[in-house]
Amino acid sequence: MFIRNSLLFCGLALCGTTITGQASAQYLFSTFDGPITGDTEAYGVNTNRVVTGYYALPNGNTAGFTYQAGLLSTVNVPLLNGTSLFQINNAGLAAATYGDVNGVAQPATYNTTNQTFTYLPTIPNSTSTFAAGINNTGAVAGTYTTNPNGFSDLQGWIYKGSAYSFFNLPGGDSFYINILSLNDAGEIVTTVEDGSSELHGLLIDGGTDTQIDVPGAASTFAFGINNDGEIVGRYKLNGVIHGYLDINGQFTTIDVPGAADTWVTSINDRGDVAGFYDDAAGNYHGFLGQAVPEPGVGLFLAGMGLYGGILSRRRMRCRFL
Repeated sequence: MFIRNSLLFCGLALCGTTITGQASAQYLFSTFDGPITGDTEAYGVNTNRVVTGYYALPNGNTAGFTYQAGLLSTVNVPLLNGTSLFQINNAGLAAATYGDVNGVAQPATYNTTNQTFTYLPTIPNSTSTFAAGINNTGAVAGTYTTNPNGFSDLQGWIYKGSAYSFFNLPGGDSFYINILSLNDAGEIVTTVEDGSSELHGLLIDGGTDTQIDVPGAASTFAFGINNDGEIVGRYKLNGVIHGYLDINGQFTTIDVPGAADTWVTSINDRGDVAGFYDDAAGNYHGFLGQAVPEPGVGLFLAGMGLYGGILSRRRMRCRFL
């Protein structure tokens, strides 16, 4: 298995640009590829810096992976049609979506410690069900549709204990709404499409929906949220895709140095981020961005080979669960 792991540097691997006055976030980036290079996407990172995601296979399916400390391991549901891992909680339990024997998307969780899958019950009449979010209580979140013609009329769900609860998602005709994140307070972030086919981030908090838009951007996606309510995603401006960090409405750009475009898809409670970027040839690569607290300290830690975390910023919020 071929694995590429390298440090990318902006200064000393410190990179982040203020959009609206928030102090710049800074990271030490490491990048990696699955054994088949060209399309590796990361969608989860926990406080142990275990990164989860998937890479493309030549037959058009996907294989899930875990990545930690330079080692990438492939994860697949045995004998079935593709596996993708998304958000991972601090206990090492990841939300998973796999294709069944008929190629229909189904939900599961994957235990990274004992390397086992738990398959969630099939939602009646569903034609596709995606699991993407999971929090530290073990609640899993995702979307489903009963439309046999594709990813439209999507509805949201949360599976906790042994039962589903359901909620409406506005603009449920976008594939991107399948990718969502759930924190311990029950806040959910996702991406929705409005009536003009414009894409916006969305925070769902206690039944209240708050739209997320980077100022001046052509489109904004929201992919990840941590227990401090910090949100990450991507936005498009002047034809270029950038990652961002949103702290209480203050946006900071996050770009992997040298990347053509950057997607930030997950953030843990240490402030580390994960995602993927594409190069000049259009190939996708996964990355982990380890948070550095401030420039002066970051330069010292980089020289010593140590990494620090961002101080937590908490806010009051309602519970969705």
